[in-house]
Amino acid sequence: MPLTIAPADTIAIPADIGDCDSQADAMNIHGVWKTMDADGIRKFEVHFTDIGTYKITATDYGTGYPTATRLDEESVTITVSAKNVTFDIPSIVVVGERVEIKGTAALGTSVDVFIDERLYPQLDDIVIEEGTFSKEVNTPWVGLCVPGIVKLKAYIDCPSVPGGSPPPTIDDGSTNIFMVEPWLTASLSTDSVDQGYDFTVSGSAPGSKEVEILSVPPKGGGGKSLLCKGKTGLSPRSAAVSPDYNTFSKKMTVQPDADPGVWYIIVLSRGIDEVWGMTGTFQLHGPGGSLDIMYGIRDIENGDIRTKSQNQIMEIFEDLTQSAGSDDLMRILTIKVGELETLTLNSIPDLAVGEPLEVTGKTSRKEGSIIWITVKGHYQELVPCAIIAKDNTFTATFDTTDAQVGTYTVKAIDGYGYTAKASVNIIAETPAPTSFDTGEGSYPSIMGTHNGTITIQRMYTYPCTGTGGHSEYAGFYGQNGTKIGEGHWKGYQSGDYHYITFDAPFTLEIGETYNYTIRTGSYPQIIHNQTLTTKNGTITCTEFTDANGRRYNNWIPAIRLE
Repeated sequence: MPLTIAPADTIAIPADIGDCDSQADAMNIHGVWKTMDADGIRKFEVHFTDIGTYKITATDYGTGYPTATRLDEESVTITVSAKNVTFDIPSIVVVGERVEIKGTAALGTSVDVFIDERLYPQLDDIVIEEGTFSKEVNTPWVGLCVPGIVKLKAYIDCPSVPGGSPPPTIDDGSTNIFMVEPWLTASLSTDSVDQGYDFTVSGSAPGSKEVEILSVPPKGGGGKSLLCKGKTGLSPRSAAVSPDYNTFSKKMTVQPDADPGVWYIIVLSRGIDEVWGMTGTFQLHGPGGSLDIMYGIRDIENGDIRTKSQNQIMEIFEDLTQSAGSDDLMRILTIKVGELETLTLNSIPDLAVGEPLEVTGKTSRKEGSIIWITVKGHYQELVPCAIIAKDNTFTATFDTTDAQVGTYTVKAIDGYGYTAKASVNIIAETPAPTSFDTGEGSYPSIMGTHNGTITIQRMYTYPCTGTGGHSEYAGFYGQNGTKIGEGHWKGYQSGDYHYITFDAPFTLEIGETYNYTIRTGSYPQIIHNQTLTTKNGTITCTEFTDANGRRYNNWIPAIRLE
């Protein structure tokens, strides 16, 4: 408002301007009276409590107060509007990301933004230029580090200092944002790759600046490096996360002598606290790194990691990143490198203590390759053995004489990182049987005379269904032809006519072989094999002559010795 007033003149501002900080100095009801400074300038600070249009008039009365007359006056019209800050920020923000705190302000020179009633240095006195303000910050630096709803309040030209509370007046604008936990995705460009070729690991990691990528060999920490010729271990790599798109990508070139087999690719990201696990350090490996602190592993290439198997390494990283209190992120991928080999174990039936445990399987390894077999129970391990593969198969036999009853895990290892597992139940030893039982037979059947050899003891003849099949005579002879026992059928009227009653008790010695002659009647059941082996002996057909005179060498009577 240009107004030329001589020094020492008196200026009056009418009282109808409303609330004026100088009102207490007013000399009468007409307004504020002030004598001009020597430089002819007088400043007034006016505070408006209501919006609207106001007219302020300044009048020069010269030096003759209180009888002075009006010499000159000027007026100005001021439109007073409400303070108004409008935020322009995402409604959902990932913890760990950089976020731009921005918006518009109708007036003022700067804006303070309070987050949950606290002013952080980064958000103090953000300059307003042409009605807008903007400041990019890291979310953890301004208290945005816990998932949930957070309230932001703006105050224009606020006198508060960082660390302080907001003024008691109403804020000039506010908004809520929803903070969410960071997440991690990862994928491979292919599921298999040959030595000397490339593949890519890519994904998204909102809230992270970079990810760590580790490659775990089939042979564990002592296996050849996937990416570094002449090295072993986990081939550590890192990939930067794009701040604009939250994505990452890493090209990996498989070195020519990398071990063939199935590799684990681990992608890791530090969580909200930006440290690994509960170690308090952002360094993963090396002296003082999280692996050193937690497991005593400093070198994950040519050093301490060499003694760890592939599974042990996976367990270590799962423990570091997924244990209680850790907010780290971990993704596990698999890729097949080179020509894949196979190693399998055949199923193993239950067996009694003392019976031999036979383990069989197949391998694609070349002739003469060594396969290691272990058999481990809950409290006991049988003596491991190494066997040589032949024709892509292998067989190992274990002594179970001193084995404890229980379930055992059988594991085959081929020395190239390939393993196969099976289980077997070792049960209590069963008592030696007191009878020889061929089990039931079948048709075709006819009566006749059976000759052959038999090992072990007593005699019941199985009849075909609906017939009176039986044995009419049974005689047992030693290998020198001496008869040691015989019995004759007593007829259908004898009660259980399926039995032969021997003339006198006799003993068949275990392990000895005896000849037999059995003459049957009606239609007994027949085992149509030349030889039959049961749990308690072996019976062989030397010759069977049927009622019509025809001869066979594969008809065994279905009997039970008691």
